[in-house]
Amino acid sequence: MSGERANQTVATDWSLRLAVVAGFLMVAGPAAAQTQEVGASLGWTAAGVLLLVVIALAVRSAGRTRLLLDMETAIRRLAAGEAVAVEELPQVPLHQVGGVAADGLRRLHQRLAGGDSLQTEVSTSIRQVATAASQATTAIGQVSEGSRVQLASLGQVSKALDQTTTALADVLASTVSASEQARLAAARVNDGLDSMGRMVEVVGGIAGSSQEVSRIADTIAGIAQQTNMLSLNAAIEAARAGEHGRGFAVVAEEVRKLAESSGQLANEIADLVRQSTERAQESVTVAETVSGTIQQIADSVRAQERLASAIATAMEEQQATVRDININVADLARIGQSNATAAEEITVTMRDLARLADATRSMVDRVAAAG
Repeated sequence: MSGERANQTVATDWSLRLAVVAGFLMVAGPAAAQTQEVGASLGWTAAGVLLLVVIALAVRSAGRTRLLLDMETAIRRLAAGEAVAVEELPQVPLHQVGGVAADGLRRLHQRLAGGDSLQTEVSTSIRQVATAASQATTAIGQVSEGSRVQLASLGQVSKALDQTTTALADVLASTVSASEQARLAAARVNDGLDSMGRMVEVVGGIAGSSQEVSRIADTIAGIAQQTNMLSLNAAIEAARAGEHGRGFAVVAEEVRKLAESSGQLANEIADLVRQSTERAQESVTVAETVSGTIQQIADSVRAQERLASAIATAMEEQQATVRDININVADLARIGQSNATAAEEITVTMRDLARLADATRSMVDRVAAAG
């Protein structure tokens, strides 16, 4: 009887000690794991242990007392955060009360090990998130810097396009003016061609008239020569008539002199007309040459007018194209500004995420250190 009372006293003492340890686990377990799942598991496991201890009070054998001692040792080590291998837990058949308690300890050990594994995975994930956030912040910063550089380049391109548009407008105005001047020059050249044509006709008419005058002068010279011959014949006849023909001889002499003068004048007129005809012919030749040159100039001026008109048309199209490009560049600049603003906002967000990840990792590390 005294042995049974001693065993009962020892069992009661160990049951109280187990109750204290279980209560400690219910308080320290959630603080060590810092997760709702582990805390709940510790609470239910501790309650199971208490229930098993109550059942164990009914057992008055030395073997079950030894089992309780092993269970207390394992629970204390687990409560202290010490790693306990599964092989170190009490190994008894499950149909025994101690086996049920040992199975509870094993499940507690698995819960704690699972909590450590989950904590490690969470910490690793947080580190990866922090690293990715840092890398994303760097990349977005580079994108933001690239956007700013792109905006600066687009600004320079826009200024260059504005200058190009202004230059094209000036060139277009000059080209239009040149085209108008070429058109006026072509009109004047055409007028010159018409005038040269009329001059050639006039010179040709003068040459024809000169030839007619030369013919008339030749006729007059012939008449004067014949008159001279007749006056000579009349003088001869007057000399034969003697005294009666003396007056006729005087008239014949005067006629002869007049005929000689007329012949000389006719010859001079013929020479002048001949010279005028030659000069008129030379004038016609020169006029034809000048007319051909003016015709070539007219062709060149008309070609220049067509070229200036084509250049003006091309300049207008180029100006319209540059204007469209300038509009597109302005749109790109607005898009780039929006991208830069979005990149800066994303950078701020990623920095906040990185700080949050660092803070969360620090909390997890403190929880792990406390566990």
